[in-house]
Amino acid sequence: MLVKLGRLAAAICIALVACAPPPPQSNGYKAGIRPGMTKAQAEALLGKGTSEAPFTLVTLSAFVMTYPFGQLLLEHGAVVAVTVADDPL
Repeated sequence: MLVKLGRLAAAICIALVACAPPPPQSNGYKAGIRPGMTKAQAEALLGKGTSEAPFTLVTLSAFVMTYPFGQLLLEHGAVVAVTVADDPL
């Protein structure tokens, strides 16, 4: 009897998971990224970007790391902005 209840519970769980909508695609974005993180911390969380380039605008000298989801802007080796250009939500 207990084995039958265990199998029934497992079948119900499998059916519920199968009917659930798929999770949204993040294209590599992870919510833990935040301003103030170092480049090394950001790369540990997100991996290497698809490209990296310096960015200069008047008195601002920064570094842009591009990812499939968007970009990170780093100034003095720390994240100052995160753009999410490909947000499925």
